[in-house]
Amino acid sequence: MDPDDEVFEGALSRQRSARRVRFDRTLERLREIGLGIDAQLAALDRTRDDALGRPTIGRALTAAGHATSVEDAFRRLIGWGGPAYVPREGMGPREAIDAIRGAGGVPVLAHFSEAPDQVPLLLELVDIGLAGLEVFYVSFAPETVEAVGAVAHELGLIATGGSDYHGDTTTYAEAHAALRVPDSAATAVRQAVADARSRTMPGR
Repeated sequence: MDPDDEVFEGALSRQRSARRVRFDRTLERLREIGLGIDAQLAALDRTRDDALGRPTIGRALTAAGHATSVEDAFRRLIGWGGPAYVPREGMGPREAIDAIRGAGGVPVLAHFSEAPDQVPLLLELVDIGLAGLEVFYVSFAPETVEAVGAVAHELGLIATGGSDYHGDTTTYAEAHAALRVPDSAATAVRQAVADARSRTMPGR
């Protein structure tokens, strides 16, 4: 996609602002339940928009001794149902898909293991421009890969792969060594990107 697309950058800017609001509200919740992490965040450059999110908070909770790992922090404290969970805000599916397509990209729904049970939802997303479904996700069991792959095939969605790497439990190389994505997936993605670029940037 075109990284200099002004409309897309505008959408990202709004999303970063919403992410910052969620970040600050989560910190407030943690203080309210006696798990403040201000000391651990004191050295953080709060002027940066790209690094503030729940993984950052998870690392700080781990450093403060309130959690044993980022995964533990999500599971017990800041994930869905946790005492410091704050619902996300920002762009919805239609705005996200439109922004990606408008900049010559290919919108894909990531690590959605619920796909086999959520076909009606996926059909709605396809109707507004969803083009792919992550099938080869590093945490998916083989049977999940097969089931999600079957849904992608049924709906005509590109099957992609990814590691969701955040750098918390292993190295980049180790995370990707555990990921198996067939060459056919890369071929389909490259073709979809080429088609998208030809539609949105015909002069390139």
